[in-house]
Amino acid sequence: MLILMPLIVVIGYLMNYKLGVFQTRLNDLVKNEELLAEAKVIDNLVHQLQRERGFSAGFIASSGEVFSEQLDTQRAGTDQAVLELKTGLKKTLRLKADLSSTAYDTLTNLSVWHAEVSSVTSAVPVMADRYTGLINTLIGLSASESIGGKDNDLRNVDRLLQAKN
Repeated sequence: MLILMPLIVVIGYLMNYKLGVFQTRLNDLVKNEELLAEAKVIDNLVHQLQRERGFSAGFIASSGEVFSEQLDTQRAGTDQAVLELKTGLKKTLRLKADLSSTAYDTLTNLSVWHAEVSSVTSAVPVMADRYTGLINTLIGLSASESIGGKDNDLRNVDRLLQAKN
């Protein structure tokens, strides 16, 4: 029995070590899953802004003769996506405070942009540059550094989670 005691202690130590490693991995997965959910909110807003940029370009280029209804509908979709972003990005906002502050500041100017587009006082390249800058900032919010390194991408985590199911 005395001979088995050191073996039992070693086995106990190794099991405890393995449990610690598994717990760390589990915590990382939970964090990544939360960040992934937030990345989907950002992706939706990016998509809505891209659509709005396209309708705005068509509206301005036609001097307000086409895309009026589509633009109004799209603006409502963008507003909904902005609301979802403002209420659903707790972890990303902590990790990327500088970018999220820039995005929030820019999102507050959307009504000014809308007025300029509606009155056809903004040129297409100026309007497109504004939207593109905001879109790039939002993409930066869900960039790979959020989950631990430049080689890790939230979309890869999404694929892993889907493969797991």
